[in-house]
Amino acid sequence: TWIERHPITNGLITGRELPCWTEVVALIERAHATLPDRIGIGWDVAITSNGPVIIEANNQWGLDMVQRTYREPIGDSPFAKMYAFHIRRAEQALATGKSL
Repeated sequence: TWIERHPITNGLITGRELPCWTEVVALIERAHATLPDRIGIGWDVAITSNGPVIIEANNQWGLDMVQRTYREPIGDSPFAKMYAFHIRRAEQALATGKSL
């Protein structure tokens, strides 16, 4: 079910912009760069009064939520092309004995 407001607090959901979004993205990009062998990681981030903080990184990260958010199959999203690129890259590395 899609709702525009939180059922208890009545807080706006639809159209709400998260604070510090640029900082959140920058933090995750830096963190992700430390794990070059991972294609997809589910990052749990808290936005605190001191800025964004990583809570955890998840190897299995719930593709169903991505599909619900964008209301389309993950295969129809840019994710599919990105994942296919990395799969081809990994296959080439395995075939040539190179590491990623």
